Amino acid sequence: MTSLDTPKTLASTYLSELRDTAEIRGIFSDILIGRNGELRGFLSYDRNVVDRLNDAARLKTTGPAALYRGLIVQSVSVFENFVKELASATIALNVNRAGRYSSLSDKFRNQHAYHAGQVLTHVNKGVLPGQKFGFSILMKNLGDCFSDQDSFDVMPEVFTLLMAMPLRTDWKIYSRNWISLPRSTQVLVIPMQ
Repeated sequence: MTSLDTPKTLASTYLSELRDTAEIRGIFSDILIGRNGELRGFLSYDRNVVDRLNDAARLKTTGPAALYRGLIVQSVSVFENFVKELASATIALNVNRAGRYSSLSDKFRNQHAYHAGQVLTHVNKGVLPGQKFGFSILMKNLGDCFSDQDSFDVMPEVFTLLMAMPLRTDWKIYSRNWISLPRSTQVLVIPMQ
């Protein structure tokens, strides 16, 4: 399996787990909530089990959408990880073929310099938003790259570290079911029910 197949296989595995989780949640709802009375009668000899079934019955007031919201977050995470892994694999292939930094395409080197520069704008803070980062390693690697050393390392993560949307404070709730984002924000808005 080539390194470009790895991100696809990983994402496929995670999406399979999401499908399984959705099916398990559906079965949970059908059996434990839909047939709670029958199960309580059948298992009345074990008080602990009956108490657990009663706890599950309290969940029936929770709509099915609430059970699947976590899956939406997981699916976004799967996509982000797929993009990061695919970018890392593609960058590794390009770097391994090049031999020297100057052998990489101008477009690649420009994008690398741009993204590394974006990461370095956070060097005074010592951290990236929400995560630690080895700025000294990045600076050493950039020195090796720009001086066209025989061995160099392009940190693939600089291409994807800042791709996630930062925490926004200017979101507005226009109704109890929708969040509206500023016009400049390009994200999918999902009803919250």
